[in-house]
Amino acid sequence: MNIKIALLLGFFTLCSMASVAQEIGKIVIGGKSYNQFYQLNFNIYAASNSISNKMIFNILSGGKIDKSLISANQGRLKSSNIFGYSTDFAISYKQENRDFNGLKGIGFQSSFEWHNLMELNFGKDLFNLFFIGNSSYAGKTVDLSSANYYNLNYYQIKAGLNKISKNKFSKYGFNVDLNLGNNFDKADFRNSSLFTSAIGDSISFDGNLGYKYLDTSKISISSINGYGVGIDVFYAYENPQLFKITAKISNFGFISWTKKSHEFIQKEPIIWQGIEVTNIFKMPDPLMNVTAIDTFNEYLSSRSFNTKFHTFTPCKMEFEVSKFVVKDKFELQATFQYQLFSSFRSLFILQSNFFIKNIYQISPNISYGGYSAFNVGIDLKYNIKNYGIIYFGTKYLSGYILQNNFSGFGGFITFTFQL
Repeated sequence: MNIKIALLLGFFTLCSMASVAQEIGKIVIGGKSYNQFYQLNFNIYAASNSISNKMIFNILSGGKIDKSLISANQGRLKSSNIFGYSTDFAISYKQENRDFNGLKGIGFQSSFEWHNLMELNFGKDLFNLFFIGNSSYAGKTVDLSSANYYNLNYYQIKAGLNKISKNKFSKYGFNVDLNLGNNFDKADFRNSSLFTSAIGDSISFDGNLGYKYLDTSKISISSINGYGVGIDVFYAYENPQLFKITAKISNFGFISWTKKSHEFIQKEPIIWQGIEVTNIFKMPDPLMNVTAIDTFNEYLSSRSFNTKFHTFTPCKMEFEVSKFVVKDKFELQATFQYQLFSSFRSLFILQSNFFIKNIYQISPNISYGGYSAFNVGIDLKYNIKNYGIIYFGTKYLSGYILQNNFSGFGGFITFTFQL
């Protein structure tokens, strides 16, 4: 499936990765009653803990990045800066509360999922190098050791069991995941630095550059170039008189890349000299009558070697607690999220849920962390009588309204229904 078509379908369906399905009713089949759920989910977002939405939008759309915009974002930079982009899509089916071989409250679930993740870590100097040029660092050494890049695209087929306790308050279960790797590349700059001579006629790169990647010239969106396994576990406790708690660990697993995988290691210094270069990211074409990208690709392919390696899939951990302040009318909710094997930082979300006539739910929220910093958002839920639930929103409403002050954009939708 073409990636553009997948994204377009996602925007029409707009959805988020809600791991535990919403209960929408009973279905009777063969004289046995049990709960049955169907879901279509999509989530897409991008954010930075330093760069503003205004600059991100201009970079992605090819808009003008003038000196005032660069200067404003220089003032926002931290010692460690992150930019992250994530897209997730899932189609799932779930049964709960069945009687099977004398066991009560048993169920199962299965899903097909697509995950795409890109992360970039950079320091202040790398930002200035890219947008201003290395001429401003003439006679100086720039530290690049904090820079790294990560990109992962993979699919999952999941299946597992769930159980409801005798008192009906607790639900728990697990999934076993088959991970199907499509594409991957990762670069890190351990102990690396860049030196520009005082008069700008030579530039030298020194340090340990490591780059693992797949040969993308032969990769399509449907290519499977790696295999692995993973596991999910989840637990939920809901007592209407007390509170609700949900704890989940998702995608704890790995992918072994066995096809078209390459590794590039650069330990010797790289030196450009004999021509003045004011910005290394905009090297003049007359150097070799080819573009800088062509030169880089040729250099990379001639010094890379085939190898097999494995990567851990980003493992998401989530803990959520909620309690009604006014029964069936007003609820407070707090969420904590973290990801292993990722640059995603601890994310804290505080949310208020207002329920209207058991049909609508309006949920303003504030959040801090993840790839971004502080944000304000809103979620909306609508119960479609006899059909299901549609739940959508964004954690980045503030970033859309005040683009120079906040960072983060994207949205989600979950559509839960029954046939």
